[in-house]
Amino acid sequence: MRRLRSISTSMHTSYHCNVCLPPRLDGDTLSFVDLDLDYVRNQAGTWQVVDRDEFLVNQRTFAYPARLIEQAEAALTDLIKRVTEGRFPFDGFLAQQVTRLSQSVSRTPYEESHQMNLD
Repeated sequence: MRRLRSISTSMHTSYHCNVCLPPRLDGDTLSFVDLDLDYVRNQAGTWQVVDRDEFLVNQRTFAYPARLIEQAEAALTDLIKRVTEGRFPFDGFLAQQVTRLSQSVSRTPYEESHQMNLD
């Protein structure tokens, strides 16, 4: 019930984690429903729950079943625990992969074919 978006800069990584329904694949279309309950880390490193007010409004507007509300809150609690404990994907693994991929993308095909070390 979570979606993670990581935005990296040269010095900091910010995260925006959406609590959402599981994604659905219909033919070649992948979709999901965002429940407007988010956990965000800004570039200064501060984490906070955001959009709880929207989640509360939408509970009433869209008549969320009690089970869905419980699952969304449980997903948020699990997310906060993963962050606090430094568990995947908040254990540094993704940041390393983003760095590795950005380095490989920034190399020209010639540099890649000749395995030039530009680091």
